[in-house]
Amino acid sequence: MIRQIKNSAFWVGRKTPQYFHPSVCLCNDGLLMTLQTFEGRSDVFGPVMWSLSRDAGKSWSEPQPIPALGHNIFSARTIEGIADVRTVFHPDRGAVIAIGCNTYYVDGACHQNLPQFPIYAVRRANGSWSKRKKLEAVFFKDCLNWRAACAQMLVLPDNKVLIPLYFSRENGKNLFSVCSVKCGFDGEDLTVENIGNVLSLEVNRGLIEPSLAVLNDKYYMTVRAEDDHGYLAVSDDGLNWGELVPWHWDDGETLVMSSTQQHWAGNGRKLFLVYTRSAGFNDDVMRWRAPLFIARFDEKGICLVRDTEQEVMPLIRTGGHPNSLGNFHIVDITPATSIVSAGSLTRNIGQNGVMDFFSDTLLAEIQWN
Repeated sequence: MIRQIKNSAFWVGRKTPQYFHPSVCLCNDGLLMTLQTFEGRSDVFGPVMWSLSRDAGKSWSEPQPIPALGHNIFSARTIEGIADVRTVFHPDRGAVIAIGCNTYYVDGACHQNLPQFPIYAVRRANGSWSKRKKLEAVFFKDCLNWRAACAQMLVLPDNKVLIPLYFSRENGKNLFSVCSVKCGFDGEDLTVENIGNVLSLEVNRGLIEPSLAVLNDKYYMTVRAEDDHGYLAVSDDGLNWGELVPWHWDDGETLVMSSTQQHWAGNGRKLFLVYTRSAGFNDDVMRWRAPLFIARFDEKGICLVRDTEQEVMPLIRTGGHPNSLGNFHIVDITPATSIVSAGSLTRNIGQNGVMDFFSDTLLAEIQWN
């Protein structure tokens, strides 16, 4: 089903600035990428930027800031930023929805015990950006922490937007559950109209970073977990989900996945999962986050077909140090083409013994048969 996978790189590491968390989607005037500057420490990122390609991803404009998704300085010690932004194109409105969650940096380090919630901005059909907006829902009013983060969303035939969320109701515990919400969208604002059932797993942080896909009138949610597995749930309507099933091969063997997200790719006829896993040769990679693999999803068996597995993006070693590809996004551009975008993060110990980091912005184009 895959004819070819092509890899390319933009904004290669060891240059200033470096970028991370790239997310590509369609827009009225080509392809839009959101991304963030990388600050060199775990989970500390600069303001959200945007870049445009008018030649199907072969070249990109110099990134520019999205004013609505910048930093807010609360005090000399505390900054509010935006993290984990992902994008979806709404063709009826000609608009791009860029949604992530707010986050806090206290004394230059990530701080997760302050309220976090979904934040979004809209790129209108004329190319202008909206102001910063918060997704509102009474259901989550008692949650200190609820997020649309690293999410793969769906625009439905009725023009509603289906968004997967994860949230914690126990302040300070950070035990997350997942659900999906159906939203109306008028070109400017998302309005939560329906909320699905809640799925939970009480292991470490629980369930996080869910992503959605639909095929043949069935909806699928893949979920990052903290118990060396990833999970799948199935729904008839995108809101009411069946029980969680750990990802496994068609021969019944369960995939070993550390705490890392998975996302969907497809050509309208078949679905494929892109993921990371323990593969033997990547034991020195943090959480086995390289390479990125892809395999075909078997709808009947609710599993992955082992002999279809390929690498989408490679494990790269620089100075003996492996890269990490765990934060990535996928968009199906046409029935013949999908694009995977990832920040390839490498940690390196310099001659002075100090740990430094660099990040390459990588794209992989999947050409479908």
